Amino acid sequence: MRAAESGAASPSRAALTEYDLGTVLSLDPLPARSPAVRKVTSSSGSYLLKPAHRGADVDLQARVAPLLASRGIRQPRIVPTAGGALVSSAGYFLQEFLPGAALLGPAPLQVTAAMRHIAGYLHALGQLPVSYQPELSSVWVRVTDPDFLAGELPGLLSRYRLPGGDAAALGQYLGQSRSALAGLPRQLVHGDIGPDNVLMNDTEVVAVIDFTPHLLPAVLAACTALYWYHVHGKARPVTAQLTASFAAMNAVRPWTAAEHVALAAGLAWEALRRIATPLELARERHEAPGPSVAPRLAALRTLVHLLPELGAELIC
Repeated sequence: MRAAESGAASPSRAALTEYDLGTVLSLDPLPARSPAVRKVTSSSGSYLLKPAHRGADVDLQARVAPLLASRGIRQPRIVPTAGGALVSSAGYFLQEFLPGAALLGPAPLQVTAAMRHIAGYLHALGQLPVSYQPELSSVWVRVTDPDFLAGELPGLLSRYRLPGGDAAALGQYLGQSRSALAGLPRQLVHGDIGPDNVLMNDTEVVAVIDFTPHLLPAVLAACTALYWYHVHGKARPVTAQLTASFAAMNAVRPWTAAEHVALAAGLAWEALRRIATPLELARERHEAPGPSVAPRLAALRTLVHLLPELGAELIC
């Protein structure tokens, strides 16, 4: 291992002693990921070492990966310790490092390929013989609840002196569709799919990574991808591109009539939970919200202007 990393990475290095990896050649932080995530290069291969926030989620990922592989969908394999545990005694877990690149500015053909793969991935997740119980007290689960968004988000925006008009407009739109969303069946989904979590090799999708389990309607998980690819960070999103992505998904995993109607409301829900997340984390930690707030507020404004046109396009 490189000497320069011996001090800063000592907790990670200690965790690696529990694995049979051969000779560890390097242990490197990944700037685009959490500061605690390390890429491990050893004589036996390349891996990612991550903190395990919840053992049940690591166990689920370990069960899901081979089941998806049997359906032709690759997801990083969890590597057990020498003793067979999925989480080390230091609270880390190890997964294989897959080739490919996360394309933050994908070209149209790459977007289409990603959407088709995401649809197949969500469809396969819904067919897996696994059960999952989310951690209801976690922030990430709490902010997915429309009741939380309706009851708590206005106060969070006021607490941090942020404008609330766009959130109120989207909240009203979401409220009008609550019964339609509530009637959709729930399944195991990856609840955080965006360009940074889709590894590609040119126009071929290698894998969807950073599995974030939720129990949600599949169309809401699709809205997560549509939001990150077509709304967030887009000053002038193109409705035709967004609907083309939805159509690409539909070609692989046909959406029901109820899901078609719910899509625009699902985008409103996604935008609201994205702004609620950093604000609720800040409230829980008694600190100021971070830099992710500004672009998520901008996405609210983008969607407020987009929804009337988008709703008509998708329902037709």
